[in-house]
Amino acid sequence: MREKFHDALRYWGILMALYYGLLFLAVMLVPAEGAAIAMMVLLLFVQPIGTVACAVLHGLRCGFWAVFFLGAMFLMMPALFMFYGIRALAFVFFYGALAVTGDFIGDFVRRKRMGE
Repeated sequence: MREKFHDALRYWGILMALYYGLLFLAVMLVPAEGAAIAMMVLLLFVQPIGTVACAVLHGLRCGFWAVFFLGAMFLMMPALFMFYGIRALAFVFFYGALAVTGDFIGDFVRRKRMGE
């Protein structure tokens, strides 16, 4: 359990940088007129693709771990309240579903490679 947690920390750190780093950059660098559009593009396209990529990499390296998606959901919650509001609560569950799917796909590919 402890090893799985330490392995997942690396990917949760990447997700944290993806969720918060890109949002802070969008707020700081994009003019006020375009900040809302940039944040929606991040929410709808960039962050989901990054979540799936991190989950697939975690599954490839460490195998499927059911707690990984909870970390992804937990990391998204503060960003939800800081930037998007309570109306975007569905995205937390959407990102959790993406993390489970990506982790499962990575584990499936890992098992196929090990079996061959």
